[in-house]
Parts: sequence; C-alpha cells; structure tokens
Amino acid sequence: MRENDVRKLFEPFALDEEKKEELWTQISNRGEQTEAEDGSLIVSKQRRLRGWHRAVAAAAIVLLLWGAGAAVNAATGGNLAKQIREWFRQAADPQTEQDIVEEAVTIGSKTGEVYAPDIMARNERYLVFGNLRGILVYDLQKDRLLGSIDTQKIGCAYFGTYRTHTRLLLKNKDIYVFNESQGSLKGKLHQFRIREEEISDGQSEEKIVTIGTMTVKNEAADLFRQWKKQEKTRDTFDTFAEDKAYTDTMGYLWRGDPARYSRNSYPWKSADGKKTLNFLTIQDGIYRLYECNRKDKKLAVYRLCLTVEERKRRPLPEFRYTGNDRALAAIISYQQEQYKEKEGQGCWIPGFIIFKRVWEGDQYLVFGYFGGIGYRKIGNILQCVDGSNDPACFHLKKTADGYQVQKVDYTGDGAFYGKGIRKFTRNYPGLYKKYFHFDNNKKKKNHLRYLQMYVKNNDLDVKYYMISEDPVKIFK
Repeated sequence: MRENDVRKLFEPFALDEEKKEELWTQISNRGEQTEAEDGSLIVSKQRRLRGWHRAVAAAAIVLLLWGAGAAVNAATGGNLAKQIREWFRQAADPQTEQDIVEEAVTIGSKTGEVYAPDIMARNERYLVFGNLRGILVYDLQKDRLLGSIDTQKIGCAYFGTYRTHTRLLLKNKDIYVFNESQGSLKGKLHQFRIREEEISDGQSEEKIVTIGTMTVKNEAADLFRQWKKQEKTRDTFDTFAEDKAYTDTMGYLWRGDPARYSRNSYPWKSADGKKTLNFLTIQDGIYRLYECNRKDKKLAVYRLCLTVEERKRRPLPEFRYTGNDRALAAIISYQQEQYKEKEGQGCWIPGFIIFKRVWEGDQYLVFGYFGGIGYRKIGNILQCVDGSNDPACFHLKKTADGYQVQKVDYTGDGAFYGKGIRKFTRNYPGLYKKYFHFDNNKKKKNHLRYLQMYVKNNDLDVKYYMISEDPVKIFK
C-alpha cells in the first residue's frame, strides 16, 4: 500500500482539504517517532519505509492513543476509529483459522506432502496437530474444531523441517508452543489457554486465548524438560505395516492407495490406564484419527469434522525481472514461459549461475546453470513445490530493445550428461570443468536476490522461503 492509497482511507471522514492535510501530516510525522510515552509502542521510520500498510496503521493508532487524533476522531463522529478498524480487517491479510484448516485438508492433493500431519499432543478431550500454516485444536468430545494457533506470528513454523522443529506441550487446558533444535529449547516458549469465552448474552463456548510469552527462564526450561520426558513417538510404518493384526484394517495405507498417514504415531495413556498409539490419515480432504490399543490391538477410527469455506483466491503474481541485464531478462522471460506451459500455476523464481558470456558471430552465447524454483504461498512462507537446474548454453540475438532467445543447447541425462556439456563447451577450453566445480553458495545468493526482488516488486507479506531445509529469512 502506497502513500496515495493510505490518503484515500480518510476520504469518508467528510473533512475539508485543510483538515485532511493536517491529519495526514500528523500521522506521517508520528510514524517517525521511536517510542511511545509509556514505552510500549515503537514506530520507527525504517518500518514505515519498509511497509506503508503497517507503519501508517500503527501511526494512526498512535494518534488515537496519544490524543493527537482525538479531536479529529470526535469531529468525524468516531469514523476515524471505525475506518482504522475496518482497514486493519481488510488490509492486514489476516492469517485466519480457515487458512490453517485449508492448508490441512489440501495436504496430499494440492501439495507435495507425503504424510498427514503428526499428532503433537492429545488427552481425553483434545487432539492437537499442525502444519506450516499453524496448529489446529480439535475437541474430541464435542466432535468439532475448537480453534487454531497462528504459529507463523510467533516464529514457530518448523513443520517437516530438518534442524529445528516446532513442539507442543498440552497440560490440561494449557498449550505451550516452542521450537526445539538438537535437543535444546530454541527461542521463546509461548503459552495459550483453552477457556470459556462469552459469545452472546448467556452463551459461551471454549476458545483458545493467548496468555503470553514465558519470560522466566527457569519456568520455560522446566516445561521443556516435561516435554522431553514424554514417551517418544514411533514410526507409523515400522510399527504397523508388518503386524498381521492390522493387515485388514490398515493394509490399504501401505499399498499405495491415495491416502496419507502421519509419519509418526503418538503414544497416549488414558485416565483408565489404556495405552494407545495414535495417528492421523487424510484422504480426499477427510481426516480420520486412528487409535490403536497397544495391549489387545483393537482399533478405533474416528472421522474429524474439518470444513473449508469456498473462497476465490488470486494466483500469485508472476516474477518480474527489474534489473538492467537485458540478456538475462530475455533468458528469464523464456524460462518463465516454459514453466507456465509445464506447471500452469504457482510462481517461478530464477536460480542461475553464469560461467561465461561471449559473442560468436552475430549470436551472444551465455553459458551456465539455468533453472528456477516454483513456489506456493503459505501465510508468510514461500514453499518450494518443484524446481529445475539445467546446464545449458543460450544463443541470443540482439534486437532493438534487448535480446531474443534463438535456441538453447541442453545436455542429456545419465551417460549423456557430461557428453552434452562437453559438446556445447568444446570451443572454450576450461569451461567444461566449471560445470562441475563451482560455488553453490553463489547460486543460492543469486536466487535469494531474485526472491527479494519478487517480494519487493509485489509488496508481498512474505518473510521466509523454504526449499528442502528449515525456513530461511528473505530479508535479514
């Protein structure tokens, strides 16, 4: 959102031009403050320049809190406050419960996930599981979704990752969410609570409320130790696939049918002493909880009621190269069209490393690895869904306004891989070896530069990208 867009927010207030300009000036100036009078709110100039929508909203609220906008709010019959609340609701791209549910039910159909989510915790009443988008809390007694936790907002979005993992401890109605790395607590521990909240006169229902972040290190460390003492999860396939007691009831899961199951099974002991192993399955968007008695091997299966609202989603914008290298612009445009023909959806971000550029007659040759990564957006994360990394030589022709791709020399697979590279580099001694000995970190940096270009150009609320490891910050 740009400055002119923000100015439009104040059109409904029926102020004359002088008062509108006065209000805008106050908000703009307040945005440059570094600290509120009570020290509780910081609005820096850097943040304001980084994202107009966040900074101006904060500045407008500062006006209300500090009194600079109180007179204007009163003069507009409270419309200033109403407009700010409405703007927040519409423009903040709220990371809603439906987003988290939708991500859960599309696993296995629209995503590349191999497994259903692991169960993070359960007791007599509640079942908790999560994904990159957030955590869902299900009420087993009332057979309904109780609520969700937006873990991206608290920096706990490490699901299906390698080094760092988001963990959860459920104690009665208290939920503690944190990150664990190599057996140690990493960062802060966040507390939530399930409690009755009034929804209308005389009516109430259970909701998940934020309690806060653990500030006492000893208390956080003690809760982390409690989590570590819990019985460890077990590999679902290794536990059940070879057990004849479950061949008839669960055999379809191992035979390649289009169903996903949790990679790990969660051990739980009920109040009456019954020990069970629990995991989830998902097929055609339907979740089921499998509860396996570890003593008599009896199996209970429960269908979970998760529903997704039909919503129109705008596709991700295409990558636009805004650099000055016209040869690279032509190559990117060419590869982008190839990606669209093949995939038809998602956004494609280049990932190149160039070894040599040379004129050969009227053709401009560019040697290197040319490829890119296709992403989908999950909240504030861009997650890799596919990618390519092709050694090639591009033949370009100069045009009035840049370059045009004439042909591309690709290499083959297997035994033809090296032969293909040797063929199109044969006139340039030493170039062949560069395809097998290069700095991969340079290639990663180039890809990150294009990611930053993509996010900035499209003003996206994206903070991380995820390829095959833990989420990585796009802007340090």
